[in-house]
Amino acid sequence: MPPAPEAPQAPVQSAAPPGPAPAPSGDYRALLLAHLSSARRYPPAARAQRREGTVVIAFSINAAGGVEDVHIIRPSSRQDFDREAIDLVHRSAPMPPPPVDLTTPVDVQVPIAFRLRDGANARQ
Repeated sequence: MPPAPEAPQAPVQSAAPPGPAPAPSGDYRALLLAHLSSARRYPPAARAQRREGTVVIAFSINAAGGVEDVHIIRPSSRQDFDREAIDLVHRSAPMPPPPVDLTTPVDVQVPIAFRLRDGANARQ
C-alpha cells in the first residue's frame, strides 16, 4: 500500500517583532515628574557652590510600578548630580503604575533639573 498523503498544513507565520513601546501619555508623564520631584534632593556640595545642572535619565517601569534598567542618557557636568538622579529614581520606587493602555514595561526618559531658584531645591 502506498503511504497516505500528508494533510495540508497551515503556513507558518513568524511573529513580527514587537514595535517600540508607545510613549507615556502627557498625563502619566506629568504624574511621574511630580512623583520624582517630591523626592528630589539637591547635593549639598553643589548647593554650597551654587552649581546647577541637568541630567537626562532613562528607566523602565513595570506593571506594578517597579523600576528597571536605570541609566544616564546625558550626564551633567557634575558627578554628584548624576548620582543623585540615579538615586532619585530608586528612592522614588515604586512609581505610579502605568495606565492599562500602555504596554509594559514602559520606557521613560526624563530630565532631572537641579536649579537653585526652584523653591523645592532651595530649601533642601
